[in-house]
Amino acid sequence: MGGDRPAAARGQLALVAASPLPYRPGVNQTPAALDRPGLTAVREEFTAAARRAARSGFDLLELHAAHGYLLSGFLSPLTNHRTDAYGGDLEAPPLPLEVLDAVREAWPDDRP
Repeated sequence: MGGDRPAAARGQLALVAASPLPYRPGVNQTPAALDRPGLTAVREEFTAAARRAARSGFDLLELHAAHGYLLSGFLSPLTNHRTDAYGGDLEAPPLPLEVLDAVREAWPDDRP
């Protein structure tokens, strides 16, 4: 009973694969580690989005770093297997903090 549900939904811990896997084979891409230019591009895209939101008149901005989105992947040892400066110490994960700092700088000071 319940065999068609994921292990975590059945009250068991799911094992984490040793190699990256697509969420749905044949549908999604297999994740790959971004290099420094790729990480810089991600930060710049977040910053550009913040500027567009400010120009569009949004009153506040939320930087979402949970639920399996890109930034959350840097916050958990279950998903962050990097061996460079973007892995390891979870007390100061560099990419989410870099993005937060860049977005805060681009966002108007008078808005949350």
